[in-house]
Amino acid sequence: MSIIVPFFRGTKPRLSPKHLDISNSQIARNCNLKRGILAPVFNLEGQVPNPIPKAGDIRSIYKLDSGEWLYWANDVDVVKSAASSSDRIMFTGDSYPKQTDQALATSGDISTYPTQTKRLGLPKPDQPLSVQLSPASVADDAELERSTSYVYTYVTEWGEESEPSDPTGNIDVKTGQGCLLSNFRLPTLDGVAVTHFRLYRLNSGDTGAEYQLIPWSDAAADMPASETDYLDELKDSELSSEILQTENWSRPEDDVKGLIHTGNGIFFCFKGKDIFVSESFIPYAYSWKFKLSVPSEIVGLGHFDQTVVVLTKDKAHLIAGIDPSSLSMDKLSFNQSCVAKKSIVNIPGGVLYAAPDGLTLIGPAGVSMLTRPLYTKEQWQTLEPEKLISFYHDGQYFGFFEGTNRGIIYDFELQDIVNIELAGKKVYGGYVDTEDDALYLLTFDDTNYRIERWEGSATPMSYLWKSKDSFYSIAINMGAARIIGTQSALSPLAFRLYADGNLFSTNSITSEEAFRLPSGTLARDWEFEIEGSAEVYEVRVSTSIGDLQNGY
Repeated sequence: MSIIVPFFRGTKPRLSPKHLDISNSQIARNCNLKRGILAPVFNLEGQVPNPIPKAGDIRSIYKLDSGEWLYWANDVDVVKSAASSSDRIMFTGDSYPKQTDQALATSGDISTYPTQTKRLGLPKPDQPLSVQLSPASVADDAELERSTSYVYTYVTEWGEESEPSDPTGNIDVKTGQGCLLSNFRLPTLDGVAVTHFRLYRLNSGDTGAEYQLIPWSDAAADMPASETDYLDELKDSELSSEILQTENWSRPEDDVKGLIHTGNGIFFCFKGKDIFVSESFIPYAYSWKFKLSVPSEIVGLGHFDQTVVVLTKDKAHLIAGIDPSSLSMDKLSFNQSCVAKKSIVNIPGGVLYAAPDGLTLIGPAGVSMLTRPLYTKEQWQTLEPEKLISFYHDGQYFGFFEGTNRGIIYDFELQDIVNIELAGKKVYGGYVDTEDDALYLLTFDDTNYRIERWEGSATPMSYLWKSKDSFYSIAINMGAARIIGTQSALSPLAFRLYADGNLFSTNSITSEEAFRLPSGTLARDWEFEIEGSAEVYEVRVSTSIGDLQNGY
């Protein structure tokens, strides 16, 4: 009688050790099983700067396209600009919503990154303009040239434009008169830097009255913010063809979080039970007309294709549409809340998140609980899913439990689990860089925080793999074993054999030669475990050397 393991897979804790397939394991720790062999995962590799020089706790990291790292003390959500030519990023979770670029973020000492930021969004000018006719009076028989009003907006060096001021009162302008505009007020809100004002005049046309841009000069459309007044003497025909677009373009509220960006150019964030929706491809402009609400407190947002998944403390909702003014929202009947914001991760098949009963996927094909065949509800709860930080990398799901050295890897093809234990390191965050196909972890060794690349080192971790419980109808003695692999005197394997749950034999294996096991012990249940870092291709355990060779 023989136990032959020609293929190595991960764990399925839900199943009894006796009912596992021969290739599945009771324990698979720090194992790389992607090729079907038993191999180690490799150690982490520290990234520059190492350690992170920023004082205090670190909870979020982000890698700029230029290679520099940014780090925050809070749970921060970062998205790139929708413009392909821009290196700007936007983020929520660090006080009010902010934005920066490579030059601003790295303008100071590395310990201060991101050194400089700007507020995401602009306030509305808080007072209307003052208008005086110039000259104040003209001849009594002068004709009425127009009846109009004015608004102005703020403009930044990045071309962002604010919601307009309230309009001035209606002004009757006669032939020979102009309008002297004053009372331009700069914003005082933190993080806002305005370089220009943009002026608009109400003008009647074929399609009705609209606010039309007043060009500052022949060379520039916008009025420098250093100017204090402007004399408008332009005829209607001399106005720009550009129409005011920013009405209702409110800035995002200070305490929103969870910023995401979908493929259709719309940005979403949330606060409490409310979802805030941007204008298309304008991440700083959020109209109150687009706001959506759900019955339960929102935990976080994810998305697939052009659909946003709103995960709450109750049921999930889906937001669909390509125009922010006509989005639709539906509530899912699936009754599994989200227990951890950091557990939400977008994958090719949808949005994954930690629910009370297991790791759950919401996607185009519907809703499924991926870990239902792997964990009972009680086993899943023991893992502390409320601490999960999730990543999708190299076609696999990586989940690390915040503040611990523990993690799990879920293989979508094989549908099993490998457990990870990092020696002397706790995980608090991470970042997946799709350009260099790397997962970076934010680790803490009780002294320093570091950014470390997953499997970036050439030094392997030590793995532990324990077989299923092979049981027989009669008691037998296992007398010999053989391990086919790359073990050697420099890279030995520890082989431990258990009989009826008790440790029966321990061997240090340095070659592929068959070896004998102690005799005189009869048992019905046999299990083995292998510990080391050498690759293993096959394990055979038999009642005798002859059976071992023949595979009986």
